[in-house]
Amino acid sequence: MVALRDRLAGAGHRVLTFNYPYAERGSKSPDRAERLVECHRAAADLLRETVDVFFMAGRSMGGRIATYLAADGYPAAGVILYAYPLHPAGKEWVCSLVPKWSGGSEPPSRICMRVTLFPNEFDSGRVRV
Repeated sequence: MVALRDRLAGAGHRVLTFNYPYAERGSKSPDRAERLVECHRAAADLLRETVDVFFMAGRSMGGRIATYLAADGYPAAGVILYAYPLHPAGKEWVCSLVPKWSGGSEPPSRICMRVTLFPNEFDSGRVRV
């Protein structure tokens, strides 16, 4: 994520990275969802005030929590998910986030992509920003 952040910032995009409190403590057990949402919202609020078009993004747990915020109506142009599958590959639509999304079994249209990055992709030139 640091390499991605640096590439995006180097291309002129304003980017903010952060750790959840459990990660800062070195714990493998995440905090309760409410605490994660609170932390993510605070970080999003900081960045959103400084840009004209705001996208939320996250990897793994960060992607999950970004979708929770988007589903609750957080003002973002979209959500970009890194290394977080919305459903198992090769299976029919199955998604653990559906109960968090009010109003149906389909994800919000603002969730726009999933990107899986491998550490050597930046050095190989296969990833372009």
